Amino acid sequence: MKKKSRSNATSGKKKKDTVSSDNNLDTDKNNVDKKLEDIEEDSFEVLKARVDENWDKYLRVVAETDNIRKRATRDVENAHKYALENFSRELLAVVDSLEMGFWQRSWYEITY
Repeated sequence: MKKKSRSNATSGKKKKDTVSSDNNLDTDKNNVDKKLEDIEEDSFEVLKARVDENWDKYLRVVAETDNIRKRATRDVENAHKYALENFSRELLAVVDSLEMGFWQRSWYEITY
């Protein structure tokens, strides 16, 4: 009967070791799960920051593109306006010369 008690005592230790081992595995699994959750949360925060940064860049590019379009339109309008102004100024000199020639000829015909 002593042998039975020894084997019972030995098997009890094995059960305790197995339970302790199972507890360690559960603890390790919980730690891994927590680390994964932390990584996922960190990854989410990092990704969210990158998304926000890219959205900001996108909005700035859209605004800059809109500004360039407006500036180009204004430059074309100004080019047409000032080209017409320059043409008119040059044409005015020609008209003045023609008028002087006309009045000179009229004066010459009246005088002679």
